[in-house]
Amino acid sequence: MFLTWPVALFVLKTVPADIGQFPDGAAQPPKELSVKSRSFRYLLGASRSGCCCLGKAFCSIGSIGAVNFHMKFVFLDEGFKAGSQLDSIWRRSS
Repeated sequence: MFLTWPVALFVLKTVPADIGQFPDGAAQPPKELSVKSRSFRYLLGASRSGCCCLGKAFCSIGSIGAVNFHMKFVFLDEGFKAGSQLDSIWRRSS
């Protein structure tokens, strides 16, 4: 871990401008690369895509929680008895 972090931080180039790539194939970087930041209220209120993205995130988190919750019932159907054995398997798998 201590050997790979310096390599990742100082050797690997992650910014496209570091290796000569600029937007739209330009030879030089654009004069202004700043992006105006938006508030969370703007993303949810004024932007339909923001609300859609938030809804997708809620559905994704809910589906993962539902699978995790129903996994215990699947283990019961497979023949594991309720108790410490089932609880230990459920803890390790989630």
